[in-house]
Amino acid sequence: MIVVLHFCAKDADLMVKNLEWWISLDTKVDFHAILSHDDITPARQVDAIKRLADQYFKSTEMFWYPEPRKKSWPAAPNWAWQNTARYIAATKNEPWFWIESDLVAIRKNWLKDIAEEHYRNKQPFSGHVLKSHINGCAVY
Repeated sequence: MIVVLHFCAKDADLMVKNLEWWISLDTKVDFHAILSHDDITPARQVDAIKRLADQYFKSTEMFWYPEPRKKSWPAAPNWAWQNTARYIAATKNEPWFWIESDLVAIRKNWLKDIAEEHYRNKQPFSGHVLKSHINGCAVY
């Protein structure tokens, strides 16, 4: 399972705090991560996240997409997800866990457990399903 960390200028500081917390829980994990952000996220924020992600994940790569035309919800988050999903569909062949900056891990081995549960259930998606859609943070 690939782990996709999505962030933008508005929530990058929260992603930094999450990465610091995850490192305190697990030190390092055996997952590849894609850091996904728009092209207007400040370099200092991207660099801070990259530094921590390199410390936490087995490997990382960067993916950026053009700034969304509509900055409001749900257009901007949908733009981010769609651009990232297209990139992954074109370049990868495995499930991916979309993580937004407001996702909070609550225990050690959380990523490993999510991956194992996803593979065990043999479903195309794992996450919180609402009437009309699956909630953002999920395995696709």
